[in-house]
Amino acid sequence: MIDVPALSKRIAADLMVDLRSGKLAKVGIEEVREAIAKETANLSLDPWTIESLEIRTLRAFISGV
Repeated sequence: MIDVPALSKRIAADLMVDLRSGKLAKVGIEEVREAIAKETANLSLDPWTIESLEIRTLRAFISGV
């Protein structure tokens, strides 16, 4: 089992760093989904866990991690 809150905060922090460094021009749902896919590539996650990761990551990013 993965720690969804911790993973979402880590992904949001990584996205924030990429945005500030210029690697990303913007951060939206597609960028969040790509980041989640990279972080969980070797895991088998159910759709509810993935959706929870998306929501929590966006919330963490918006609130400034």
